Amino acid sequence: MATRDDIAKMQNLVADLDGQQRREREAYEQGYRDGHRSGWDIGHGHAEHEMSKNWSELAGRIRAGARHHRTRRSQ
Repeated sequence: MATRDDIAKMQNLVADLDGQQRREREAYEQGYRDGHRSGWDIGHGHAEHEMSKNWSELAGRIRAGARHHRTRRSQ
């Protein structure tokens, strides 16, 4: 059976139910924002890496084409 102290604790918990729900919602929203921000940062890091790699490959093909063109013109 619940004691008066137990009942008082339960009443306090119920009285702060709105506050508890607000704190949980705020914590969830903050976690969502933090996760979104870190995902965005990771995504940008991957994109930068891919662009750098693709640019190096493209620049290599352009340089090779330019060398080939100069070689043909000098012949």
